[in-house]
Amino acid sequence: MKDFHSSLESAHKNPQDFTLAPPPSEEELQSARKFEQQEAQNEQDLREQSIQETLQDERKQAEFDNQEKMQHWDKKKWLFLSLCYVGHSPKAPGTFGSLVGVLIGLPILYYLHASNLAMLAILFGLIGVKWTNEYESAGGIHDDKRIVIDELVGVWITLSMLGFGMLEALLAFAFFRLFDIWKPSIIGRIDRDIKGGLGVMGDDVVAGFFAGLLGLIVLGILQQFGLWELPLDIGTIREAP
Repeated sequence: MKDFHSSLESAHKNPQDFTLAPPPSEEELQSARKFEQQEAQNEQDLREQSIQETLQDERKQAEFDNQEKMQHWDKKKWLFLSLCYVGHSPKAPGTFGSLVGVLIGLPILYYLHASNLAMLAILFGLIGVKWTNEYESAGGIHDDKRIVIDELVGVWITLSMLGFGMLEALLAFAFFRLFDIWKPSIIGRIDRDIKGGLGVMGDDVVAGFFAGLLGLIVLGILQQFGLWELPLDIGTIREAP
């Protein structure tokens, strides 16, 4: 106690020994504000990540429940819609569906005219709309990712516009996937607003058309620079001696 009173007396006698800390500088204030903003942003990112993970879990559960529910649906029609189960790929079923579409479409282009591939795309698209409507009416989820016949139809439309050839096939595949994933303008509106089989098929049909237009533009530019030549008709090449 005596030491305590001695300390008080010393403080009264020497007040300069107990000065207040100087106010923080502007740099320190800015650093503190940035730290608070970063902390708030980190919390927001964590909340958004948690929401996305919850939505993904719910979607996976819905897809699993749908598979259990629809496992006895018409096997032949499902074979068509899933493109012989290509759509069951656990990774990027749309990409694999487009690739298979290119691989099937190239022989058709080689042995038949491009107009035949376009007519087949229209026919398959109409069948796809009808059977997708039946699938969803029976309880299947809308725009089931395992349904990839729409990717085949879309990439066939692109191929029928560009024609036969390795470069044409690569451009068809790349540009169709670009528009199918990106879904700009009307393609996205069709995907969001139109329900049933028409919505499932419609966005890929329009994506295939725009991909074909972009491919024709690129081929035209390459032709101007002498990097690509307009191929002769395949039928004429086969019949030549």
